[in-house]
Amino acid sequence: MHMKNLSSHYETLNVSKDASQDEIRASYVSLCKMFHSDATMVAELSRSFEILKAAAVETETLPELPALPEIPVVTNISEILEMKRRQREEQDREASRGSSLKVAAMIALVVGISAFGIFSYKNTLSRIKVLDVEGIIAKTTYVRPLTAPNGSAFPETTSYVSCYALGKNDGNSSLLVNNTKNDHDVYLKLISLDNNKSAAVRHVLIKGKTDFKIENLATGNYEIQYMDLVAGLVGRSIIFSVEESKTETGIKATNLVVNLRTAISGVLNVENVSIAEFNSLASL
Repeated sequence: MHMKNLSSHYETLNVSKDASQDEIRASYVSLCKMFHSDATMVAELSRSFEILKAAAVETETLPELPALPEIPVVTNISEILEMKRRQREEQDREASRGSSLKVAAMIALVVGISAFGIFSYKNTLSRIKVLDVEGIIAKTTYVRPLTAPNGSAFPETTSYVSCYALGKNDGNSSLLVNNTKNDHDVYLKLISLDNNKSAAVRHVLIKGKTDFKIENLATGNYEIQYMDLVAGLVGRSIIFSVEESKTETGIKATNLVVNLRTAISGVLNVENVSIAEFNSLASL
């Protein structure tokens, strides 16, 4: 990718061609906040940011490989026997450590499952079924992210994540996500599944002990993907539909309630999502 092909993207983000990744990210977030009501402008800013980020990865210098350890030259039979004895002892120690790690991992997984929340959908219209789902995927090494995949810092309070356009926003239906029974913050994505394409249409940070109402939701098929930001667990709901119909008195809309609470037993309709897949999901 040549620099001349990137010039317009530097100009779009109002940074110089030698700007660092931190400077590019900061300018991108600032411009998104400035033009948040202009979906076309936000999309153009996001495109330029992603292209420059990809270009930085392509040109990144690979680290030098570490030097290979020197292989000792052994000429004495007693030294050979001693070296073999030390190798066997090291192998035994490694095997012992491996067994301990497996036991610890199993305990951690059980604790993680018992501490994770499940979704229970409450039907507010007779045609909507009650849905119960739980997503589980444990990460052995997890550091809570400070920003969303688009580079925007997570808000301090429960609200939409900045610099993401609000898609499927021309309807009359709603989805209330209740996190009041959970101490953990949740990063939630509402996924549209229409036209054989998956795309995140809403990005929400829901603090522990709070709730959030997604409004003006258009008709269609959806699922929810969510990350417990404290535990590093990711899961998805089963697919559900939002429908609207005209009546003599107006429009009959769908109003769903999603309750996040601590899992107490069982695993229902489990569908795991990796953190990489969750972060890379396309947005409208």
